[in-house]
Amino acid sequence: MRSFSQSHPITDFVVYISVIVFGMIFRHPVLLCISFFSAFVYNLMINGKRAVKLLFCMILPLTVFITAVNGLTAHYGITRLFRLANGNYICLEPIVYGAVTGISVSAVLMWFSSFNTVVSSDKIMYVLGRRLPKISLLLTMSLRFVPLYRNKLREISRAQTGLGKGVNRGKLSERLRNGCKILSILISWALEGAIETSDSMKCRGYGLKNATHYSDYFMFKSDITVITAAVICDCGVIAGAAKGAAFVIYNPYFFVNDTNALSAVTFTLYAVLCLLPCILDTVWHIRRTILTGGKKIEAD
Repeated sequence: MRSFSQSHPITDFVVYISVIVFGMIFRHPVLLCISFFSAFVYNLMINGKRAVKLLFCMILPLTVFITAVNGLTAHYGITRLFRLANGNYICLEPIVYGAVTGISVSAVLMWFSSFNTVVSSDKIMYVLGRRLPKISLLLTMSLRFVPLYRNKLREISRAQTGLGKGVNRGKLSERLRNGCKILSILISWALEGAIETSDSMKCRGYGLKNATHYSDYFMFKSDITVITAAVICDCGVIAGAAKGAAFVIYNPYFFVNDTNALSAVTFTLYAVLCLLPCILDTVWHIRRTILTGGKKIEAD
């Protein structure tokens, strides 16, 4: 038994592809709330305070912004709330659809946030390296360069500030000139690093047909169990959605099918799918606590 972050790369990809694709496709309020809640809980488990900061500083403002924009710019619907000075009516349906869209985008963003924490570059290379070596290398470098560039930009800014050429000193024109200088240094460093990385990978024979691949990932019973559970949940959710369990209308009026046995089963399977990482981590923590007698250990 291992935690979700310690699982086999294929296990991580199966779960994340499922929840992210479903999160982008479905517009049913119950399914979106399940996805949003599960994504936040798992982010909270692995990122702690950073997940709370992400929720209040980015996710909730983004949801409110999308709701407001859609509610003020779209004028379809039959439930009129009030009338603007230009004669357009603000209706309930576009506000509800804007909130649903905001929740969907926010849930997907939180899933990607945990994806960046759980799925390392080594896992991406393991899954895509043999079949799609160029795409896997490009994706790995892209994910790696975001924190790398941020740290390098901070380092360059501190160095320029020490020389008296920071962006927080002098007149506005001087600050702009210093900012462009810092940006120019960062771009030059990034281009040079990209060329060196490309030459290094080429010299090492990356992407050759007969190249061998080393990996220390092993498929355990817990991985097979999680993959099987995810596939079963995927099939059940798809079958339920095909039968109308996720049917919803927002234009010109808001309508959701009544809850029945089919929709209840579909919602339950989707909740199990989204909560698989949380369940696996919880069981792993409980088992580790029992085996270690509640003692803290340095490495898992």
